[in-house]
Amino acid sequence: HERNTCPYCNRNYIFVVNKEGNKLRPEIDHFFPKSIYPFLAISFYNLIPSCLPCNHVKKDKDSFSDNLISPYEINFYDFKFTCRLVNINFSLIGKYNENRFKIVLNKNRNVIKNDEYFKLELLYEQHKDIVADLLLKKLIYPISYIKELKKNFAFTDDEIYRFLFCNYLKDEDLHKKPLSKFIKDISEDIGLLKII
Repeated sequence: HERNTCPYCNRNYIFVVNKEGNKLRPEIDHFFPKSIYPFLAISFYNLIPSCLPCNHVKKDKDSFSDNLISPYEINFYDFKFTCRLVNINFSLIGKYNENRFKIVLNKNRNVIKNDEYFKLELLYEQHKDIVADLLLKKLIYPISYIKELKKNFAFTDDEIYRFLFCNYLKDEDLHKKPLSKFIKDISEDIGLLKII
């Protein structure tokens, strides 16, 4: 299926402008580097559309000997983002200060090397503002509001989620927009999806 975001990080779109400046094309990574495995250089299954930063980070590292897992072999349950409160200062109640929580990437042992390669937990720690927005939305949109959307506009759960959180609810759609896996995981973690 068509992919819009980097399968390594899901933080960026995969498109770059060609040299002439008139067309978009995907940035392509050779999962098994062509410098080490030249016989796989043109194998369709070795070509991974990726964002420029991930392609640059991975470059010519030996993904085979490093036991890197291909993004096409990783499923969404191999890792999950959560947020943990680190500062319980009662004077900050109602104020979603980004220093109050930490973003944690829970991963099974199969994908530890992927996090080491791409520094995903470190990169996603920079998106605390999104977590703060989601926490605020949890307060702003009570269950009664969701019921009204369903009743008056006949919105499906997926439509409500896209309308309120600008994100996709179904796992098969998470590749369409940057940060979608992160937003869905955090939404589940803070109980935001329970209101839908």
